[in-house]
Amino acid sequence: MRGKILAGFIVFILLSSFASATTRIVPDDYPTIGAAVGASNDGDEVIVSDGIYTGDGNRDIFINSNITIRSKNGHDNCIIDCNGTEAERARIKQLLADAGYDSEANHKYAREVLQIKTTIPPKHGRPTLTDKPLKGKYRELMRNNFDKKTYGQRWQVETVFSMIKRNFGSALRARRYWSQCREMMLMVLTHNLAVILVAKELFYRALLTPLILLL
Repeated sequence: MRGKILAGFIVFILLSSFASATTRIVPDDYPTIGAAVGASNDGDEVIVSDGIYTGDGNRDIFINSNITIRSKNGHDNCIIDCNGTEAERARIKQLLADAGYDSEANHKYAREVLQIKTTIPPKHGRPTLTDKPLKGKYRELMRNNFDKKTYGQRWQVETVFSMIKRNFGSALRARRYWSQCREMMLMVLTHNLAVILVAKELFYRALLTPLILLL
């Protein structure tokens, strides 16, 4: 009896979630994609009709709910033109990765497809005592011309990751994707504020320290 009641309750919850989902069509129901996203709740669907969408409301959209956004008739007929300037476009010029990403396929895809210079230590596989060439021209390039100076900058990022994990934990409590994104952004923001406060405190301490002249 209890099993039937529990099963019925679960079915009721599922039906309620489907019933509450809303389909929002742009521009029939909302003038911009941002307006439709802002009015949506978890489970809703935003359908973008054919056309070219540009300007405010159609770019720099922050999604804070678990929704689905799709074009009405395919991406060939639905274009989002962000009108980004050169300063706004994030261009990755070089990738610094640890030995766990050492593979010729990774080098080839990054360099030949994405036009990104890669710097990855060629440590994958069993080490040898001979000068036998490594498999792949890019892995061999890493062994003969590894940029140690540039690769050393990677530890700056690793230091920040270590500080965040040590102060705020290494695991996320959120379960949904967008909730996890918000939690990570909050961690980074809190970390930056903490660094600023510590630097400010040290600065004021330095001002309060009496200056002693040795003659």
